Amino acid sequence: MLKKKKVASHPKFERHGSDIHVAVDVPIHIAMLGGTVTVPTLTGEAEVRVKSGTQHDHKEVMRSKGITEHGTFRTGHQYLHFNVIIPKNLTETQKQLMEEFAKIEESKKQKT
Repeated sequence: MLKKKKVASHPKFERHGSDIHVAVDVPIHIAMLGGTVTVPTLTGEAEVRVKSGTQHDHKEVMRSKGITEHGTFRTGHQYLHFNVIIPKNLTETQKQLMEEFAKIEESKKQKT
């Protein structure tokens, strides 16, 4: 009988079978407006597009970026779990802009 190999844990990657899961921090302005973030993969870093309006804990799939199953040609996927980062300390300008944003959002609610 073959012994199952134990795989060491990794600080960035979490393995589920042949699939890999990675938490990706996304700054709030990129989550709101869209843009790109750099994510780790098993073969290096990759740029991933973030759609505008991306919510916290949104998941994306990078197909065939996981681990190849032993004895098969099947390769797992890499799942990205987006963590939208909200800054703890805002500058005065950032506070003013957010207050203006909040006013606009409130006026949109009142119109509906």
